[in-house]
Amino acid sequence: MIGKLVTVMLLFCLLFNVGQIPASTFKPQSYTTSSNMMRIVDANISSKILFSNPVEVFPDLGGIIVYSSQLASLSGRLVNINLTEDEYIIDSEYTSRRNGSLLLLSSEGNLYMYDAEFDLVWSAYFSFPKIVENITFLDIYGDDDPEIIVWGQGSKEIFVLSLEGYPLGEISIDDSSIIKALGNITIYEEKYLLVAYYDLYGNYQIAIIGIPDGVLNTFSVLADYFGEPGLAIDLMSVQTTNDTKLYVASVMRDSLGNVTLECFDVLSTDNVSLEFSKSVGYSDRWVKLTRSEQYPIIVASRRIIYASNYTCDVVVELGTIYSVAVSGERLIVTRTPKDLSYEKYISLITINENFSVESEIYLGTSNIKAQSEFPYTIVSFDNGAKVSIYNLTQLLNSKCYAADLHIECTQQGVIAYNDFGIFVLNNNSARKIYETENQIISIKVTSTDIIVLERVNDVYYKIVSTGSHQEVEFSIIDANITSFGEPINNTVPIGILEAQNSTAKIIFVDMVTGNITSEMNISFVPTKIVSCGELWLSYEAIEDRIYAFNVQGLRGMKFLEDNLVVDLWAVNSQENLIIVKTIDTLHNYYNIIVLGEHLETLLTVDNVRGNPAYRFSCDSLVSEIFVLTREHGLSIVSINVSDMSTIEFSTPESNLDFVSWIYNDSPYGLSMVLGAGILRLIKLNYSLVSIEFVDIDTHFSDISIGIVNGSLSWFVGLNSSGVYIANVYPIIDEDFPTIDASISGINIYGNVFVSLAQNFSMLVTISDDQEIEYSVLSISILNRNNETLYSDEIEAENFTQKTMNYSVNPPNGSYALNISIFVEDIAGRGISLEYWVFLDWKKPTIEPMFPQNTTSTETLMFMVYDDVLVKSVYAMVGDKIIPLEPVEAEISVGKPRMYMLREPPRGRITIIAVDYVGRTARLVINLGSFSSSTNNAVIIISVFGVGVMLGFILQLIAPRLRKISSELVAKIRGSGEQ
Repeated sequence: MIGKLVTVMLLFCLLFNVGQIPASTFKPQSYTTSSNMMRIVDANISSKILFSNPVEVFPDLGGIIVYSSQLASLSGRLVNINLTEDEYIIDSEYTSRRNGSLLLLSSEGNLYMYDAEFDLVWSAYFSFPKIVENITFLDIYGDDDPEIIVWGQGSKEIFVLSLEGYPLGEISIDDSSIIKALGNITIYEEKYLLVAYYDLYGNYQIAIIGIPDGVLNTFSVLADYFGEPGLAIDLMSVQTTNDTKLYVASVMRDSLGNVTLECFDVLSTDNVSLEFSKSVGYSDRWVKLTRSEQYPIIVASRRIIYASNYTCDVVVELGTIYSVAVSGERLIVTRTPKDLSYEKYISLITINENFSVESEIYLGTSNIKAQSEFPYTIVSFDNGAKVSIYNLTQLLNSKCYAADLHIECTQQGVIAYNDFGIFVLNNNSARKIYETENQIISIKVTSTDIIVLERVNDVYYKIVSTGSHQEVEFSIIDANITSFGEPINNTVPIGILEAQNSTAKIIFVDMVTGNITSEMNISFVPTKIVSCGELWLSYEAIEDRIYAFNVQGLRGMKFLEDNLVVDLWAVNSQENLIIVKTIDTLHNYYNIIVLGEHLETLLTVDNVRGNPAYRFSCDSLVSEIFVLTREHGLSIVSINVSDMSTIEFSTPESNLDFVSWIYNDSPYGLSMVLGAGILRLIKLNYSLVSIEFVDIDTHFSDISIGIVNGSLSWFVGLNSSGVYIANVYPIIDEDFPTIDASISGINIYGNVFVSLAQNFSMLVTISDDQEIEYSVLSISILNRNNETLYSDEIEAENFTQKTMNYSVNPPNGSYALNISIFVEDIAGRGISLEYWVFLDWKKPTIEPMFPQNTTSTETLMFMVYDDVLVKSVYAMVGDKIIPLEPVEAEISVGKPRMYMLREPPRGRITIIAVDYVGRTARLVINLGSFSSSTNNAVIIISVFGVGVMLGFILQLIAPRLRKISSELVAKIRGSGEQ
């Protein structure tokens, strides 16, 4: 008996030293990053590029304007060049050889050669590095055909190709930091390439290069500009019968400074000497060397033209010069005359001592870029809003494009305009509805018409109705227009400021006759004019009052105490309302003041950001006004126009600077707010007075947003790449994600999963009502000591539903599989599951806790063990099944459990233990003896941990031991008495 007890205790020591692996709660654990209310989580943005602003106007024949639509020009024509989808032109060069050829360098480093008819002659796909971004035609072989030089300012490598596009050589200038200019030179009837560059040590150098020999010599130039990398440089060589001269001209790009001209005698590639270095005037930005018949040396720059015939020098100031080209004795110049501030002209000038103007054409006051190659000049107005080509001073061709746009959200939709055209932005397109050769000053959009105010020249102006096609012309002498208003009864008010005496007036122009019917002297400069009912309203910026007037004169004035007017809007609602944005001089923040049609104050909202937004009713009238305020934290104030009642929606934000926003009357009541290039969708919940939002990063430097057709939210983005239009479809996420996991061949006991130790497979389906942002399925297999034998991880992103079928063959020694699944949707709602699946390798064992020859009929104790869990333990007595009772209710995975059989019947008893995978152990006993069936599991005896567990085991079985010992003592005493 003592031996049996030792055996049982040793078995306990083995079992209780198994690592503890938790049986987790298998209910899905969920969380959310914010409240469980319906959330705006994202928006699908259906967008496309409409037009890309021109990057540069190149100095070629007719020039070339770079668009994503690949617009090129040659000999007075504008042609679209269709490259690949993501490829655009970055440089061009023209040569008159072979009846004229235009070479294009693309953004992908490829070359395309076109003939004079714009037919593709050849293409070469060299994929030059991105840093290589310039092409130049130069004759450096002396064969009358120019070579193609491909280079970049920041590149040390220069590539030389033939006119057919075949490589001839590659030159490296190792000490170059910035390549400034290229040229060619003839020395003793041999042609060479010249490269002017700023070196790594702060010096300006010129390299003389032979092909294919490479750099033959370098010499220093412009020594006075050591350490100044910001020079613009041009080179020109002059060949005479006796010698070769090399001229180098330079000017600072970013600041006004000397225009320096240096001349070098070039006797050979190794013999170069400085003849002179002098300043020929003051200018900036750019410099160009050219020649005429009378003056073999002409230096042109932004502010001067210097000409020399070696004995006589002439310096001419023609104003601000944008481009220049010379042919024979004529000079064509794009300029702003020095006595004018804004007007631009193309001037044809005779080259003589006075540089006399023969003729010129007025270009307007827009910002321009221009390049000239005699006799053509190409001009890009306002970053490509219009592109025009001129032959001398005659316009050949002109096109208006949707670039440099002003965008307004109007009753007719999103209207965009620039100085030369008006576009309606709708249905993912920009439709040009009006184009003019004049300059558009401003437009006014009504519910049925668009009124356009144009500048014809410095005296004449035009008013055009695009709806009725009615137009009238009027003149204003020595005055500037400051504003104009919508027509009332076919009369348009125009605010002017006279140039000589700074007198402000409002004149009234008849839209039928073009006559100025009346004028009104005023004491303020009208910054803006709006119509409200039968009156016009105006103000002078940063003044404290608003004026109301009609054609007869001033009809009213509103004094806004301690407020300076910043902007003014008339609201088209059931009642005529006026919204004024002011600066509060006492508190130094913006206010919104709502006025009635009689200029009475109806409501004031303090400390606002941005401009007001409107909600339109079914009849296109304003029913609600929204204002963003930070009076009590950042919040949105809703103003009901019918009774001026307000609701304030607080937001968790505090540091956003919203610049414009709109309201979209959709089923979700969404509005769009813009701040710092971020589009924000907002949902207002009126019943709960709550707000929710989501940011959409649009990567635009500026965005105008508006409502199209009263229900669709649109925005138009303007950035350095171009003009985009997009439709925003809000995504609403209402539900948590779901996980459906099924594991083959498992049995479940409470929170414990049990599986046969064989191939293991699992099917998991993850889904969400909108989109799963991230999910991860992790599987680890551990042994009994919690040591990882195998692990794997499966990740997935951005899907609505995904099914994963996973299987693994557990290695020997595996004890448990830990399976965890984590899922989060795009609303921030998360859910996680964790499973512990225990692998059953062995059948149970049954150990009697009484002597072999016991005859007790009271209670029998049995210790039952399974490597995972025992499902049931019972006794078979004949055909009768008697369940055994566990001593303790608590059960642990992989731990032995004590069972008892109360009042066992006499005779043969079979104890049966079944685990969760169906393995069975049997123990047959008679009350006088016991025997184990041959299919019992082998018991492994260990002495490890005896000292640690002995006290625990003795305490556990002490009551039974005391009972057994009492019975033994009683029997011994009884036998002694007998």
